[in-house]
Amino acid sequence: MTKATTVKTRIEAPDGKNAYVVTDKAPPRVAGRRVEAGDQIRLTEAEALSEEMAGHILPVTDAPSKD
Repeated sequence: MTKATTVKTRIEAPDGKNAYVVTDKAPPRVAGRRVEAGDQIRLTEAEALSEEMAGHILPVTDAPSKD
């Protein structure tokens, strides 16, 4: 029996940007923009790379639900 795997995919918009949610760890500015925890921002992969590695943002598909 093989184990099923799930793949979370990001749907990229025509403008080349993806949606991200700002985490509680984020400083007042993320990718040069003023933000607060829980805000959604749209960034290119290049803009998001270091912020995502630092834990300041999460892709919308990986963000925990608020329910």
